[in-house]
Amino acid sequence: MLHDKFEIRHIGPREEDIPDMLRTIGVSGLEELIDKIVPSDIRLKKPLDLPEGISEYQYFKKIREIASKNKLFKNYIGNGYYNTVFPAVIQRNILEKPNWYT
Repeated sequence: MLHDKFEIRHIGPREEDIPDMLRTIGVSGLEELIDKIVPSDIRLKKPLDLPEGISEYQYFKKIREIASKNKLFKNYIGNGYYNTVFPAVIQRNILEKPNWYT
């Protein structure tokens, strides 16, 4: 088996390997495997209503159009606090403690 190709390493099992894998774990097919693993109360009752897929080029064109609507603003966060003495106890117990800001 060749392991130097990206597709072989990253795009799931080959069709001819699936029956052996299912037999090894003791199920007759992928539907039975899904039935045993995914609880029925969280499964969708109907197929997804997804739009037709687009190419990578179309996607990048669309995402560039969306990104072109972004506006850049000057950031003033932190101005006025540079070179000041900030007590470590305040920094550690208030500013660096997630309880205060989450």
